[in-house]
Amino acid sequence: MFLALFVSGIADARQARSDAEERALSSIVERWTAARNANDAEAMRPLFAEAVDRVSLPDGMVQSTTRDELLKFFADGFKGSAKGTYAKTMKVRPILFSDATGIVDHTYTMYNPDGSEIGVGHSTFVALKVGAEWKVVAVRFVSAWGTRR
Repeated sequence: MFLALFVSGIADARQARSDAEERALSSIVERWTAARNANDAEAMRPLFAEAVDRVSLPDGMVQSTTRDELLKFFADGFKGSAKGTYAKTMKVRPILFSDATGIVDHTYTMYNPDGSEIGVGHSTFVALKVGAEWKVVAVRFVSAWGTRR
């Protein structure tokens, strides 16, 4: 009986840790969306590791980049065609692969500044745990809106 309670306690502790880590992974999306909607690339800085791979479809080109280059990509967009656009999250799905690796999938609807819908997008953030924080080391963006901005 004691062994069963002990094992059950370990399983409960693991599940609680897993739930907390999944919430931490999900917070990447919440923080990215808040910064994105504020058109504030600099607010994204704490989310990303120094080196980040980025893939944007439809071109599908993998771009190994630094965090600063990625933030410049966002900042330039916020001054250009993405200025004033915003995203509303539809679904967030965190997946832990280990205590230090995971991904978080994010499906959202993108809107123009006037509130008209641009389309549905999807991002996948690949994250590593560095110390106590999750850092995005790769991001994949897929959109279905073409040139509707």
